[in-house]
Amino acid sequence: MPTDPLQIQPDWLSAQSPREGRYVIGPLLGQGGMGDVHEAWDVVLCRTVALKVLKAIEPAALIRFMHEAQIHARVVHPNICRVYDVDNYQGSLRVAMQLVRGPNLEQCRGELSLREVTVIMALVAQAVHVVHRLNLVHRDLKPSNILLERDPEGGWTPFVCDFGLAMALDEPAMTYTRGVNGTPAYMAPEQRHGDRDRISAATDVYALGGTLHFALAGSPPGLDAPADQTVPRGMRCIIGKCLEADPDLRYPSAAALAEDLWRFQQGAPVLAARRRVPPFLRPRSLKRFKAALLVLAGAAVAAPLTYYRQSRVREAEAGQMALVHRIVVEALTQSRESRLELTQPVHDLRPRYARIRAWLEAERQKVRGLAPRWSGQGHFALGTAHGLARDWNAAKAELEMAWADGFRDPEVAGQLAWATLEVARSAAEAAEFAGGVPAPAAGPGHAAGILREPLAQTPDGAPGAVLAFLARDYQRGAATSHASFEATPFRWESAALESACLMALGRQELESGNLPGAKARCREALAAARAGLVIGESDPAMYHAVLQAGRQVEALDLDGGELAPALLQDLMVLCDKALRLDPGDPGLQDDWLGLRWLQARRLVLLGQDPALVLEAARVYLATWGKDPLTVRLRAARMLLWWQMAQQDLQRGRDPDPALIEALKTAGHTPFLDRDYFWELLNSKARADAARGVDPRPTLEAAMERMAPDLHGSPWTLKETLADSWLIRAGWEAGHGLDPAASLRNARALAESARAQNPDSGEAYALEGLGFLQELRASPRDRARLLVLARERLRLAMSRTSHGPCLARLRRAIEEQT
Repeated sequence: MPTDPLQIQPDWLSAQSPREGRYVIGPLLGQGGMGDVHEAWDVVLCRTVALKVLKAIEPAALIRFMHEAQIHARVVHPNICRVYDVDNYQGSLRVAMQLVRGPNLEQCRGELSLREVTVIMALVAQAVHVVHRLNLVHRDLKPSNILLERDPEGGWTPFVCDFGLAMALDEPAMTYTRGVNGTPAYMAPEQRHGDRDRISAATDVYALGGTLHFALAGSPPGLDAPADQTVPRGMRCIIGKCLEADPDLRYPSAAALAEDLWRFQQGAPVLAARRRVPPFLRPRSLKRFKAALLVLAGAAVAAPLTYYRQSRVREAEAGQMALVHRIVVEALTQSRESRLELTQPVHDLRPRYARIRAWLEAERQKVRGLAPRWSGQGHFALGTAHGLARDWNAAKAELEMAWADGFRDPEVAGQLAWATLEVARSAAEAAEFAGGVPAPAAGPGHAAGILREPLAQTPDGAPGAVLAFLARDYQRGAATSHASFEATPFRWESAALESACLMALGRQELESGNLPGAKARCREALAAARAGLVIGESDPAMYHAVLQAGRQVEALDLDGGELAPALLQDLMVLCDKALRLDPGDPGLQDDWLGLRWLQARRLVLLGQDPALVLEAARVYLATWGKDPLTVRLRAARMLLWWQMAQQDLQRGRDPDPALIEALKTAGHTPFLDRDYFWELLNSKARADAARGVDPRPTLEAAMERMAPDLHGSPWTLKETLADSWLIRAGWEAGHGLDPAASLRNARALAESARAQNPDSGEAYALEGLGFLQELRASPRDRARLLVLARERLRLAMSRTSHGPCLARLRRAIEEQT
């Protein structure tokens, strides 16, 4: 099998290895007349390549070198060595090609069986036929230009390489037209004589015959002897037909040669052994001669029509092939240019996005019109471009179609993994927002089947980290993505994935009540994202990863009463910088709004007015938010209006207008540090009670939807539900109803939350508020209940200095005294 480009770095790669542009230069693989070939590591696309470097830059060599790259890049076939890239480093031209780890056919002289040689050359002939269908002739086919690599079943996979002498029959000659180019032992007579006008596919068929002779006899063919007598007669006939001096007597195509080789392999009679002249052209009587003439006359009439139809089919096929190659090359060029652009200092990315979208509009219908055999590559090109435009749903759909249509390249699998990751993350957040419970594990699903083959060779690479994340194995995902980024820093998206895995682990720690562990994980996530941002300096996704992790750290600090502004200020400056890349990026817009909400929360905890911050956020959302809002922007809008409603309620103003706005886009937010939807409902219930409206319908609806499991719910949800029962108890006590049951439920939930997270000051404050509610119903126990409430206040303040429940408890105790 070909070397997988998704591999981890090679063994020879080290800090001391010489670096030239995007390539780290490795061992010398070979030397030729035009240049040297080294094994090299592509630090941008993170794969090992064979790097051919031109020795001299004189015009003739330059023309031939660029011609080779252009010709070679037009050919895509499993048995043709692929060209990845051509670039110029300090005046030195290089072409990066697929690295094939194995010997060439010349080096395997005498080691291959007749069956192995037959299969190898049949595959080579089929690949050469594809070259011919592009109107190209290789002109330098020989044993040393056929590389071999072991496949998983132990057989050999051949690769045709070195298109340095290739000639496009429909273009002017790019090499010395009056000289003789090639290897004499394998050159057809018309090539040895320098007769360019007679060069055709038959020229390569001759060279294939000579290569076949060498593989079986151990030496190039003589001028007259096709092979020695140790070679079976059928194979000697095949070689002899290839080596005919007259091109018209050779196989009509490389495909015909491949067919005869497969017939020989299967034990069937080979077509080359048949008589050259059909019997009906040898009349033995006048009657038969006349009949033959009639047959020839009919054939003479039908032949032009048949040839015309076949030529139209060939033209259409060649047009389709040329179209799909152009589209793929343009898509990959855009991918490379976009990736390099993301490493540049911060600048406006919108012109790049506009160019990509314009290209998609221009090429989409062309891809839809491709024949089935070429549609896979077309869908791959469209999927690549959609990914560059950050339209992950469209990218995933196109890449899945590419895979379904048979274009199963590791690069397709790798891109599909990342698109699947982005789509799965968005789908999980949408499910959580709608349902209030964690979405079912997305699972690797379809991506697992597609990635199975690349993962068999690189289980610890970036695709492995993607699958680990999709399967919610966040520990392995974090470790694997970290190793991938350490090995290949220019794959900075691995750092973003590591950050996402660490954030998920932090969420698990938070839900289990381990607040210090959650903070530690989120700080690790922030550090991982910052490391990737050093490389992807203009990648919005990296800024979003940094800002999401930073927001989580800041939210946990606020929950713990840590109000130092340094991190928040740094994040706000970074977010403003990121928005210069693309002000319309929904992720960055969410970050901007989320940071302002944290700023408003901090001001409230400090006893300051957040009105200006909240108004600025409202204006920003109204200016930049575009319907339909993303899930995170809907959540940000809910939080901002909820915060405004709370401020209205505290200042004696009507909170209903703000609450109505908050509820318009309300949803659950477990993907943040807690699910704030339930707290929004509590605010609505508290506002209802303040104006004399029974809050119990709102609270009962919320309690019914939550249906909490005391052993399985997060402690934050238990605290919210305890507050719900306290609101209900307050209403009941003020309207002559017995609040005992509500108070028992509130106390039980607060104690359960405290047991789950002993460091939660809010849980103690809720218990204290419960004692004060009980005091209203039982004034005779005032002294005892007030002592208990004060004790809970002391315990709460020993764990946090700020918090909404703590502030309410402090005010309530002051009112009692």
